[in-house]
Amino acid sequence: WFGLFLRESGDMSSKSGAGIARIAKIVRVARIFRSLRLIRFFKLRKILFSIKDRLNSEGISISLHMLYNMFTLLMINHFVACFWYWIGINKDEEYTWTRTMLMSQATMEERYVMSLHWSLTQFTPAAMEVHPQNLAERTFAVCVLCFGMLVFSSFVSSITACMNRIRNLSATEAEQFFILGKFLTENGISSDLSCRLNRYLELVVNVHRRRTHFNQVELLCLLSGPLRVELHRELYEQHLIVNPFFNGYSANCSSAMSQLCSTALSVASFSKLDVLFRCAEKCQGRMYFISSGTLVYRCGRVEGVKHRRQMRLREEYWFSEGILWADWVHMGSMRAVVESDVIMLDANKFKEVTMSHPNAFMLAVERGKAFVQLCHEGPVFDVPEELFGAKMCVID
Repeated sequence: WFGLFLRESGDMSSKSGAGIARIAKIVRVARIFRSLRLIRFFKLRKILFSIKDRLNSEGISISLHMLYNMFTLLMINHFVACFWYWIGINKDEEYTWTRTMLMSQATMEERYVMSLHWSLTQFTPAAMEVHPQNLAERTFAVCVLCFGMLVFSSFVSSITACMNRIRNLSATEAEQFFILGKFLTENGISSDLSCRLNRYLELVVNVHRRRTHFNQVELLCLLSGPLRVELHRELYEQHLIVNPFFNGYSANCSSAMSQLCSTALSVASFSKLDVLFRCAEKCQGRMYFISSGTLVYRCGRVEGVKHRRQMRLREEYWFSEGILWADWVHMGSMRAVVESDVIMLDANKFKEVTMSHPNAFMLAVERGKAFVQLCHEGPVFDVPEELFGAKMCVID
């Protein structure tokens, strides 16, 4: 389309020597745009979709979609403007819009903006002083109007749908919290517990906005069995292999680890000050891996043993491994310091999976023997023994 402007500038150069300088200037501009290649619309489209895939906020994603629609509309109008100007500089017609508007006296930037302005008025309910002056221009204007009705109506409906989605995001949550408050009031729930419930639910809603959980994605229900197993493994294995035993378990028996991740694991969320278990309680048959948040473990008293009484556990820690090897009773209490997510391994399903894989079974036997030996040497708590370090010692 730069050729259109080059063509007209060439005609002007025959009338005055100043046209040569203008041609040189336009050629330089054309080369710059040629090197950039207008960023290539389809390449930019791919980049926008790539950015959208990396966004966790649905509101930002919707806003980006609106900007993409706006950019698409502007690109369409750009090409329509170029064709409109090309028709206007047709020498075969005595009357054209460029001659009527004295475009020969305008700069190239002014001509482009005038053409783009006319194009935008065909797609939107606006008007301007430029009108068709001959049959070719009027035919083109009618075609653009028909095309513009379809494009603009689609654009408006898309923007409306995006705005409604943004409103619904907050409206649904506000309605649910109103129903919750009504429920708590009607049932006489204490103000202290009501505040804790509201605080926890507000935090959970904020977490859900930032993170998408497995159960929220309905399309995942359509996955085939092998794909589902592979997905579960990539989701959970990273948290399990922080434990040395499960690191070897994964390296030596990949099929057992895949089955374990897809059948024996579940995720639980805990609010601030929630108690997971108390000292001397019988274990509920689950080993725990921290995926986010912070927990505090308080050791129970053991006669004749000096050790750390309290410690904080964050991501990449596990606890209650003893349930995998013995009928375990908790040696301390565990509570959440902040909102935390914990991956729970079902001990019974772990045993079923392990016994069906010989390599995994041999590793489990060796680890079980080592754990029992460790119990004979002294008290073993729910948390990893390395957390105690040299601060645990037997008092004679």
